[in-house]
Order: sequence, then C-alpha cells, then structure tokens
Amino acid sequence: MKNRYQRMTKEEKKQLRSEYKAHHAELKKRLNRVGIISIFGIVYGAAMFAFDYYRNAVDIWSWIIDSLLIIVCVFLYVQSQTMLLREYNRFAIQQAHNKEEKKRVEKKNNRRKK
Repeated sequence: MKNRYQRMTKEEKKQLRSEYKAHHAELKKRLNRVGIISIFGIVYGAAMFAFDYYRNAVDIWSWIIDSLLIIVCVFLYVQSQTMLLREYNRFAIQQAHNKEEKKRVEKKNNRRKK
C-alpha cells in the first residue's frame, strides 16, 4: 500500500523535504549521520573481507566479525532510510490535515461574516 509521500510528484516531494528540514532539522541530521556511518561500516566490512581473503585467513572469527559488521550496517542503513520515509509521510499527512483545517475554519468564518 502506497503512502501519501509515495503518491506525491517530484516537485511536491522536494518541497515537502525542504519544509521538513526547516521544521525537523535535528532528526534529519541524526538519520543522515546514521546512514553515513552505516555506509562506512559496509565499506570497511567489505574491505576486511577482501583483506582476509587475500591474506588466506583461516581464522573463522575474522570472517564472522566481518559478516556481522556488514549485516548490522546494512540493517542500520535500511532502517534509517525507512524511518526517514516514515517521518516524511507523517509530516505530509500533518501538512494536509493542517491545510484542511485552515480551509474549514475559513469557511466557518466566511459564513459568520455573511
């Protein structure tokens, strides 16, 4: 099932991301930091796999640690991106609700003026 953020056009998504960054800059920074750290972990784990392969390491623990590092970093990256999309969706729903609320209040005020 698609959420509100996925149904938006590219321009709407870009505008929503800029509005979100203005309101929730700290959370976006933290999620981006987790994503960057996890990418570095994936690269480091892959490099250690290559190093162990070329070194002909027989020690099973080095292979286990490298694979666990890669698995955890991939999980963190996926979760950070999922969480960011979830926050964008929540913010889009909140923005739409605020717009509908403003329209309803304006209609109510216009009826009172008449």
